[in-house]
Amino acid sequence: MQPTEIALGHGPNSGDLWKLGYEYGELNVSGSVDTSKNTGNIARQTVSFNGLAQPFVQSYKYDSLSRLTEARETKNGSQTWTQQFGYDRYGNRISTAQTVNALNITTTPAVDPNTNRFTSTSFHYDKNGNVTQDIDPITSQVRSAVFNGDNKQTEVKDANGNSIGKYYFDGEGKRVKKGNLSRNCHICLFRRETS
Repeated sequence: MQPTEIALGHGPNSGDLWKLGYEYGELNVSGSVDTSKNTGNIARQTVSFNGLAQPFVQSYKYDSLSRLTEARETKNGSQTWTQQFGYDRYGNRISTAQTVNALNITTTPAVDPNTNRFTSTSFHYDKNGNVTQDIDPITSQVRSAVFNGDNKQTEVKDANGNSIGKYYFDGEGKRVKKGNLSRNCHICLFRRETS
């Protein structure tokens, strides 16, 4: 089963606060979704929420191994951002091209085939292979990541050691809460169906 809509509203069957619509299949050149080629990947997602005149439409393309190769967002027919991804023969993502607000950013890190890790000096790893330090491609500032004993990222810090964001997990390892410097807090709720 694949969810086709997730909504939040003031009452049952209401999505007046926030709504996500999903279409599965393969995105055609014309922009339509071919549902006969449904491999489980989301081809298009429509995002709407209270106060938004026109929804955001996010479209996704994949390669033959179901790896994301392109993501783009439009609003009212105009593109707001796009991302394109390339992979090496080992499955490492080796290139990212982004366009956000007419700003083009391209990242092409080199990967050491012996360790399967980035060779750039801007990436640092812990003994478990977690990336503990990188460079923000937009601000060029150093970011560091803190992981717990379960290899879950619990915090991101800026170059001065100030917390940028914190993440909290339940006993099953699901991220249930995310907070940041602006005091915004996002809480994830999970509902388990029992038979």
